[in-house]
Amino acid sequence: MGVELELLAAVVRARAEDRPEEVLEILSDERIGSRWLAGTSIFTYRVDALAALGRAEEADRELARLTGLAGDTWAPVFGSLDWLEGRVAEAYGLHDRAIRAYRRAAKQGLPGPRAQAAFDAGRLLLATGEGEAGARMLSVAAKGFGPLGAHAALRKIALLRDAPASEADRALGALSGREREVAVLAGSGLTNSEIAERLYLSPATVAFHMRNVLSKLGLRSRRELRGLSR
Repeated sequence: MGVELELLAAVVRARAEDRPEEVLEILSDERIGSRWLAGTSIFTYRVDALAALGRAEEADRELARLTGLAGDTWAPVFGSLDWLEGRVAEAYGLHDRAIRAYRRAAKQGLPGPRAQAAFDAGRLLLATGEGEAGARMLSVAAKGFGPLGAHAALRKIALLRDAPASEADRALGALSGREREVAVLAGSGLTNSEIAERLYLSPATVAFHMRNVLSKLGLRSRRELRGLSR
């Protein structure tokens, strides 16, 4: 159990700091090596990290692997299969499907995973222009996170609640969470290298997200993106 607790502590810290690439490094085969694990539940966070990076097909494959292990060596300790289906759907840009999955996940399992699912539902509802529904889900998430002392999650909820809705927000709602971050930073004038440093990503990953951003928004250049994000 010591190995798993060590890995879990590192993963929790990286997730709190929105560093999905670091999560993947922590949970890589090279990092884990031959160390014994009691189960595969911690790899739930591998799906989450891949989805956060927009690597939808890889996240989908990892989810299929864990689904095959459900009831054997994988258990929904860190998030249910519904939540993981939501993460993958969001990475693919299937927002309605993702929200439905998050809502289901917010009603089952342990308090922490339920609160996380409610948070993701609220976050995505706000991003797609469903302000009232999003606010309700964020309230559910806050009630779940509060007794757990999840201060980082509560700060994220506060930031989302304070953020004003705009036409840019609704347009950016077509993007995944990571794509929105890249789009907003690019819109503020940062280069790919500067965005990579800010988000702890590789320049290649930022370039990948930028291509998706421009394609999904029907834009031809970063200059048009700057106008959208103001």
